[in-house]
Amino acid sequence: MTAPETIPVEAVRLSFLGTGAGRATDATRSWRFDKTVPYMIVCQPTAGSYDMHIGSEPLKVETDEVWIAPANTRVSGLHVPDTDREPSFAIRFVHVSYVLFDTLDVGSVLSLPLKVGRTDGRIIGEVIDALHQARQRMGAAEGLGLVAERSELAYRLLGLLVSISKPGILAEGVPSQRLARLLPALRYVAEHLSGPIAVADLAHAAGMSASRFHRVFRAQMHVSPAAYVKSVRLREAYRLLYGTDLSVGQVADATGFANQFHFSREFKRRFGMPPLAYRKENASPILSVG
Repeated sequence: MTAPETIPVEAVRLSFLGTGAGRATDATRSWRFDKTVPYMIVCQPTAGSYDMHIGSEPLKVETDEVWIAPANTRVSGLHVPDTDREPSFAIRFVHVSYVLFDTLDVGSVLSLPLKVGRTDGRIIGEVIDALHQARQRMGAAEGLGLVAERSELAYRLLGLLVSISKPGILAEGVPSQRLARLLPALRYVAEHLSGPIAVADLAHAAGMSASRFHRVFRAQMHVSPAAYVKSVRLREAYRLLYGTDLSVGQVADATGFANQFHFSREFKRRFGMPPLAYRKENASPILSVG
């Protein structure tokens, strides 16, 4: 796999899509935020600006520019109002996840820019707005036409992101056969998430000894097998908390944590707050202001 263009189209799937918009009219104060989510965030201020960090990188994002945060990356800073405009601050955004071979986040094969200028930003913003409008039209019933429209728009957004990105770590000089050897193990994780997953099981799925599998996995994925499994469990837990009414205990069971206490501890360590608080916060717009 030497570039994103070498990935077969059937290997790419939209696994999560959430859209939103927010606005504020109080020009006398800024709004602070601090979040980590297991999905890519693509956000555009259409009034006001951001003074923020994505991970450890400081950014100043002006009106009509776009910032992009990869999955599992802390974003923090201030929504800064424009005192000469009404509304003084407004945003539109998506939370989105595309997966490859049902296992890999698309961010692993792209090096996404953290900030996009106004020219490309306006094009991306139009797609974000169209996605949000389509979501609002869906209501309780998701007709086939609207589902198809949102899917088309989501893949159009992916195309725009690819066009402004560089190949990422996994895409640079990784022979496809070596990555292909790991895919059975990655699929095993996805299919057995509710139960215990041992490195020996993953090695067996990949047709390697445990020691060789551990070396190959770390070399290609840049994390240990155990860290990868935990990341997938937490990402799925977030999805269940956000999109279902399952209790915290049921989410813990569904994602393979030993018990609710262990799950809550790991969730707070990764996302900065316990599961119930996270669900309550995300019941309102994900990047709400005001």
